[in-house]
Amino acid sequence: MKITIRKEWLAGLILVLILGLIYFLNPREEEYQAVSLPTENQIIEVYINGAVKNPGVYEVDSGQRIHVVLEKAGGFTDKADQMRINLARQVEDGEMIWIYEKSDESPKYLGVDYFNYESKEKILQVEGIGETIADRIMTYRENGGYFNEFNDLLDIEGIGQQKLQSIIDYLD
Repeated sequence: MKITIRKEWLAGLILVLILGLIYFLNPREEEYQAVSLPTENQIIEVYINGAVKNPGVYEVDSGQRIHVVLEKAGGFTDKADQMRINLARQVEDGEMIWIYEKSDESPKYLGVDYFNYESKEKILQVEGIGETIADRIMTYRENGGYFNEFNDLLDIEGIGQQKLQSIIDYLD
């Protein structure tokens, strides 16, 4: 028995198969819809101190810049060394911003803030920290890292529990 298929039917069947493949293999629009972010900005708290008129903790929207916090604090005092702060840097929740005075050559930071604000030369003075670890700390800071507690230093390659304890003993 010979089956004859008309050319029109064969063409229609091929067209239906092609359209079916396109439908099933083509990504659907709903798979690529953008995730909408909340419309409300998250409120964060930032501590600003040093050569500002009204030091203290201020609430700002996440993603704000240092100049916004500085404005809330009443601006610089006459003694402020305005060249030592990047006013365009974004702030993070719980951060402390220190505004140096012009005569302030080596401010004393307490605790882990020493690693957030001191120069590489000052960090090298800490017992047990050499050139390599100081460079890693500086790189961490440059990439937006912030040390909230001494244990955060464990994120730096080369700082283990023993070295961390000697750092804490040196600074506390």
